Amino acid sequence: MTPHATEQKLATFSIANMLNPLKSTCNVHACDRAVKRNGVCWKHGGARGCTALGCSNRAKARGLCWTHGGGKRCQAPECVKTALRFGHCWAHGGGKRCLMDGCHRPAYERNGNCCDAHKHLLCK
Repeated sequence: MTPHATEQKLATFSIANMLNPLKSTCNVHACDRAVKRNGVCWKHGGARGCTALGCSNRAKARGLCWTHGGGKRCQAPECVKTALRFGHCWAHGGGKRCLMDGCHRPAYERNGNCCDAHKHLLCK
């Protein structure tokens, strides 16, 4: 890339970031990921880290990663678990469900997105 082309690309990124920050891309060469913070994507240092002592994971919410309680909370009364899907934790109906018609049990990717009972029948 010529120096002039590089300057144009940086100018385009700067203008794009100012006009539409939700659609801007990472300032690292050849990276087309969305900007998270400071002009770079999560992979190039734009995400915040977990604040738990000794943890190097990315923070999800409240400065914590999933392991340390980040993410959205389950909407069930008095539940403190992390919500997976539809605002609920696994125990209260969040998470994936079995692909077999009429089955509402939890599904696992290791079972081809089926429950343990149907993993050998249809779902692989």
